[in-house]
Amino acid sequence: MLWLSGFSYAVSDMGKKLGCTEGVGQLFLIESLNAKFEGVNITAEQATEHLVKVLEKSRCCNPYNKRLQSDKVPATRALCR
Repeated sequence: MLWLSGFSYAVSDMGKKLGCTEGVGQLFLIESLNAKFEGVNITAEQATEHLVKVLEKSRCCNPYNKRLQSDKVPATRALCR
């Protein structure tokens, strides 16, 4: 849980510094990990890899979503769905 708290804080802080107003809560991260790895022991590296993929798919803020990091693509929620 301590690692997850640090991950949540770091990702949210980085996003805010890059212009995102939407933070990343621990509950969202826990639910994402449980959905994929329930009952399985995983490493921090496996968790990080999975969570980065989840953030890229679910967050519309440019720092979280590589598809939106181009100046040519407007950052709208419709692009994330």
